[in-house]
Amino acid sequence: MIYAFGIYPAINVVFLNYYPYGKNIYKHAIYILGWSILAMGYETLFIWTGTFYLNGWKQYYSVIVYPILYIILMVFHKIAVKFIKQS
Repeated sequence: MIYAFGIYPAINVVFLNYYPYGKNIYKHAIYILGWSILAMGYETLFIWTGTFYLNGWKQYYSVIVYPILYIILMVFHKIAVKFIKQS
């Protein structure tokens, strides 16, 4: 529960706060790749220490999923900001 309600929301706020809006697509890709590598590192560390358990999930699935999740998060944030500005 600590991960779901403590670490993940905090990481998402930091990710969105420093996202390179208005930059070229290359900087977006590097930023998302860097955060995906950082997330994989934390996941690996938590698995090694036994504080995180992958129940049937393979860690290489995360290599594919993390960039997709960060892109979805960024797109959702852009949509939310757009709706907030309209209201």
